[in-house]
Amino acid sequence: SMWMAILCYVDDLLVVSPDPRAPEAVQHMLKTKVSKVKITGQIPPHGSGKLEFLGREIVRGESTDCLKVRVPPEYLHELTKDLKATDIPPNLDKLAENDDSAALDEDAAHRYRASLGRFSWWCQTRSDFLRYAAILAMKQQNPTIAFEKALNKVLRYAKSSLHCFQEFRWDDGLGVVTYADASWGARSVTGFVITWHGCTIKCASRQQASKSLSSCESELISLRDRKSVV
Repeated sequence: SMWMAILCYVDDLLVVSPDPRAPEAVQHMLKTKVSKVKITGQIPPHGSGKLEFLGREIVRGESTDCLKVRVPPEYLHELTKDLKATDIPPNLDKLAENDDSAALDEDAAHRYRASLGRFSWWCQTRSDFLRYAAILAMKQQNPTIAFEKALNKVLRYAKSSLHCFQEFRWDDGLGVVTYADASWGARSVTGFVITWHGCTIKCASRQQASKSLSSCESELISLRDRKSVV
């Protein structure tokens, strides 16, 4: 007997088990019901390897206590190939307040929304860019020239770190830990992160529904938002 965890998305399965026979057991079971079943990648329980699942690379190197996950750098190649990379993070906190630029034409607006959608998907393994995605999404229905320029600035910054991974390391001494914070100055922004045994499983940066009257109020709203997610 063996234990295993199976994550299913439509017709893709991710099987996790300390027994290397688990994928073969699942494959054998499925072949009794469907004709075509293929193992597309496998990482040994106590070894190194690489596989792809739902457009993500999952890698374990020689350090077997760490799994690394990322959306491959090629995913943003079309958006960043003509941009010059920079390691200076852009400041977009006042973008919506100070935006008096003209609206984009229909074709440019479509390109903005498509680029933003692609960038937002990439952010699923890059929580450090979630704040930018949240700000840029504020004008996705009617994007302006200023927001188009801001998106290019963010993509230039992203290009400098496309090689990075999100790491998952197990810490036996920690269970579920949450941390919430808020910015009163930047139009009442909530940020929170939830970790499980040291691994980030949920994080967000979002605009609060109404502007707080004090830093204390914005902190309380942030705690409430975090509690609702937990």
